[in-house]
Amino acid sequence: MAFLSVSVIGNWFDSKYFFLNQEVISNLLFLIILILLPFSSFSEEISKSSISLSSFDHCRLDHPQILFVHFWDQRLNCDDAKEFTRVVNDVNDLVSSSSLFGLYISHLNFNNSYDESGFISISNRLINKRYIYSLDKTKTVWAHEYGHLIFQEIIANKFMPISEQKLAYEKAFNIALEIPILEDKIKFSKDENEVLKLQQEIKKISDESEKLYRKIEENESFKKLDLLFHPYAELYADLIAVLYKENPRAEYEVSIYPGSSEEEIEIASVRNFTVEHQLAGWKFSEKHGLLAPTKSFLYLKLWPLKYEISEKRNLLQIVFHSILSELENRWGTALEFLTPEEINFRLITKIKHLIK
Repeated sequence: MAFLSVSVIGNWFDSKYFFLNQEVISNLLFLIILILLPFSSFSEEISKSSISLSSFDHCRLDHPQILFVHFWDQRLNCDDAKEFTRVVNDVNDLVSSSSLFGLYISHLNFNNSYDESGFISISNRLINKRYIYSLDKTKTVWAHEYGHLIFQEIIANKFMPISEQKLAYEKAFNIALEIPILEDKIKFSKDENEVLKLQQEIKKISDESEKLYRKIEENESFKKLDLLFHPYAELYADLIAVLYKENPRAEYEVSIYPGSSEEEIEIASVRNFTVEHQLAGWKFSEKHGLLAPTKSFLYLKLWPLKYEISEKRNLLQIVFHSILSELENRWGTALEFLTPEEINFRLITKIKHLIK
């Protein structure tokens, strides 16, 4: 079972000796764990350090990709996590992935997300304006977030700028590898002087790690890369979700709720592959909807007739290679600065070329 187990993690988050806020701690820890693994001998360092990364909440899943599960609510249990693993396995039938990640589960939450540092946050049920979606509907969102992780993985293998971004995180967070080890020593030490020295060392490492982390976040090149990359990532994640559900309206259906206003419905329509979004004059620039005309094209021209696994895989392959080509052609050139209409036109043209 590829389940890593650090009893210190729970203490690490709550510790008075740790000097970063929870969000920064999350990013630091899981960037270390998940980004370093593909690029270094970090797994060997884990075994040497006698640290074990374990679930905060004693939920051990026999799943090769999930490093840990953390519940934000006592009403949650392993059954909620096991439901997510079923989605992961089904999506892996479409696009194989071996990426490791940490899993956070909350109770009745609207915010479900994938963090590029390598962890997924989901809710056991999606809720919007007090409307609670069914488990079946909620799984659409789970598939979308897991789709982001897959896309990040397969793009990084082919597109150097994304790989370099990962390597930058690796360099920064190598420095923080010592923190959980020192925290573990504090827990078992009975020497006050030793504890004080360990606290000071943790503070020093924490400050240096946070400084490097913020430097990465403020990197102008990475900011530009994110602007280019994210609309394509949202398209791919939406496509994963609707193919998993075998319903081209699935993302739209979890973006609205009974009583949605006309404006909310109109905004949500950019997630609906069955709506014919006109390419000419398209101006919607928000990342979830920028490529809506491309979604319309995919539904009209390439949609699986029987949702056979081979059809789904073929569609995902075509879209992936078209996106990869666009990223390679646009990055670092004047083509970074295109209108939404131009971005869609170029991607649709690439797709047409691949299906000839």
